[in-house]
Amino acid sequence: MAINFLNNISLNKAQLENARVQNLAGDPSITGTVAEKQANLGLIYFKSGNTTQGIRVFTQTGFDTGSETFSWVDVGGAITLTGDVTGSGSGSIATSIAANAVTTAKINDAAVTTAKINDTAVTAAKIASSAVTTVKINTGAVTTAKIADLGVTAAKLATGTASEGITVAKLNTTAVTISSEDFSTNATDSQLPTTLSVKNYVDEIVTGDLVFLGGLDASDGSITSGEFASGQLYNGDTSARAVAQDRYFVVTEPGDFFGNADFPLTLGDRVVAAVAIPTNTVFDSTKIASDWTIIQSSNELATLTTVGIGNVGAGTATSGIDVSYTQGTASLVLDANELGAGSGAPVTLVGTNSSGATKKFTESDVHSARGKKIPLTTSANAVVGVTSGGITTWTITLANAWQSGIDGTNCMVEVYKISDASTVYPEVARTSTAITVKFIGTVASGVYGVLLQNVG
Repeated sequence: MAINFLNNISLNKAQLENARVQNLAGDPSITGTVAEKQANLGLIYFKSGNTTQGIRVFTQTGFDTGSETFSWVDVGGAITLTGDVTGSGSGSIATSIAANAVTTAKINDAAVTTAKINDTAVTAAKIASSAVTTVKINTGAVTTAKIADLGVTAAKLATGTASEGITVAKLNTTAVTISSEDFSTNATDSQLPTTLSVKNYVDEIVTGDLVFLGGLDASDGSITSGEFASGQLYNGDTSARAVAQDRYFVVTEPGDFFGNADFPLTLGDRVVAAVAIPTNTVFDSTKIASDWTIIQSSNELATLTTVGIGNVGAGTATSGIDVSYTQGTASLVLDANELGAGSGAPVTLVGTNSSGATKKFTESDVHSARGKKIPLTTSANAVVGVTSGGITTWTITLANAWQSGIDGTNCMVEVYKISDASTVYPEVARTSTAITVKFIGTVASGVYGVLLQNVG
């Protein structure tokens, strides 16, 4: 397919070498109005038929309205004679022929017409091509704390004399008193501890100050497990469970602590009594902060809205970041289709640099290796013009005039005239490191420029 030029072409006195006129077997058909036919005046082709050959041109005869005639005629193939052909006067052709010793036999008998060849306008076509151009978050393992049960052995009391043990007589209420469960505070040489007080004492010695009492429903203070199961904290009467200082419960039913949204508790959280809480204490919201210390476990199972161990679903993302989970590991994917449409030129773009790191870039950063406008002037960096043998050669070294890493063989080149920004067509050559532009004659600095587009 031929290149379609849509404007006049000026060779600026350069020679047209090895050109060939279109070959056709016969005259092309040109129809339409007079104006449409006149727009085709001057068309030429080479008639390549077997009988007659030659260059033919589309022309017009008759210039009065209604008398226009259009036809294809041979270029230089006929002569139209005008004047007095048969007369004998001094101005006649016959007299001129005789005077120059040309016989009539040398003039062929044929019809001769007058042809005119008009220039036609052809526009130059410009063909432009443009090139235009996700992460894992691992959740860490959370260890689960274990609370070991401690065994307490039972003591036996021997019967017999005073030297063998404790006699039954010594256990009467006038001689011996039984201490309360607070063994550490009430224990004396004259008191006999109960098994419960001994257990509590041993628990404190082995586990430290904190003593586990059981599970708790955070929303209403119900004790869900342990020796006080089915009990209740803070119900304002004598059936409410008294809690000694440094005793704690583990949340088995999550919720806001006694309905207070400022203290949300999740599975595994611990609530430790900061003070001793009597059995008849009436609840009010201020007691949460003053009576209890809340220890977050951070080992609860995750939900779509709660961070924790594992994830139960990815949810529906509309922000451009899609999240999916596999055995608790999150994968993030950038989904540009979920982003809202922008307007105007971008200010900041996100991408990966040459080291593979995610960075932000300006619009000019993104396009810096895609296109470059370079004037052919000696003041430009790494642009050199040399005239020799009637040819001016301008050489652009890409690594210096543009940037390193640009391969010239991957560049589209358009040469333009700086004064009016029109495209011109000199000779253009490319290597991996440079672009060379050659003009006929001497071309001064700053007359032309080059537009480069990297399509590699």
